[in-house]
Amino acid sequence: MDTADSMALQTLLEGPALKPPLGMTSNFIHPPNFMKAMLIVELIFFLLPTVAVSIRLYTKTRIIRKVTLDDCVLVAARLGDQAAGARHQWDVRIKDLRTFLYVRISIPKTPELANPIKDFRIGAILYSLVVLAIKTSILLQFITIFSTAKRGKFFWACHALIWLNLVFYGSGFFLEIFSCQPIRKAWDPLVENGTCIDMGSVLVASAAVNVASDFIIVLLPQPIIWRLHLDNRKKLEISAVFSAAILACVSAAIGLYYRVLLAESADTTWYISMMTTYTFPELGLAIVAGCLPSIPKFLKTIKNINVSSQIATSLRGQASSRNNREEAEDRISMVRTGSNQKALLDSFDGRVV
Repeated sequence: MDTADSMALQTLLEGPALKPPLGMTSNFIHPPNFMKAMLIVELIFFLLPTVAVSIRLYTKTRIIRKVTLDDCVLVAARLGDQAAGARHQWDVRIKDLRTFLYVRISIPKTPELANPIKDFRIGAILYSLVVLAIKTSILLQFITIFSTAKRGKFFWACHALIWLNLVFYGSGFFLEIFSCQPIRKAWDPLVENGTCIDMGSVLVASAAVNVASDFIIVLLPQPIIWRLHLDNRKKLEISAVFSAAILACVSAAIGLYYRVLLAESADTTWYISMMTTYTFPELGLAIVAGCLPSIPKFLKTIKNINVSSQIATSLRGQASSRNNREEAEDRISMVRTGSNQKALLDSFDGRVV
């Protein structure tokens, strides 16, 4: 490459990755962005699921002393949870667009969007696997709690959803990897040769299926819960625990909205960041929802420990007697209401039968 071509390429690379709208100019030094807000959201939904998974693992390993497959799958989902970075594309130089599309950006220390933290491209690819792991864990938990030895419609509905999700998200995983030929073209705007499929349409379609699947999973156990031989207050409490994932559904629906905007806009960096911002609560809240059935047993155990360390021996004995009576009443209630309710109540207390 001669000097003239080299200078022309350098000039191109220093220019904006997208022509700014009429009346606006590119700002490479201090562009308007929502990076701080995005990082706050990321921090919150890093801490919440981490605490929830820790409580669930402590409950299963130290209190119940029984770890099941759904616990392992949920831990895998938490470890694979990924995220990404935020500004208008006309405020990004062409040479830095590759950095944005391939790596996740922290708050830039230089105008060139330096300080890459995690692979954004890898995060986008792993998204399908993380969502698959979360939904599989929740469905396996449903089977443990609500199914009986008879293996009725609910059991097979859960298994059908598990396998359908496996096919759907597995396909999305490979489609994300091989969306362009050569693969590098997916994040490098300087690759001229090759082809890419219309990932905008794919993202919208897959997000729509994802949202529908979320709502189906939330609604799936509700008929069983409300047919249990329990008072309405207890039914409402259990229903609320298993409905908590509705918040993740709302986040996924908002993410779908931004995927539609992304498919219709050339401002890739901005709408990818908006979409990603709602991915944090979507994944984080789904993980928390999967941990909620273990939390009552954990809180009950911690409460008993605190009380026993502060009161006299005689009062501890009274508290122990009262707890024994309550557990006996629970067992009688379980016998009266059948095996499905017994499984539910045991799991709600953190025990797995």
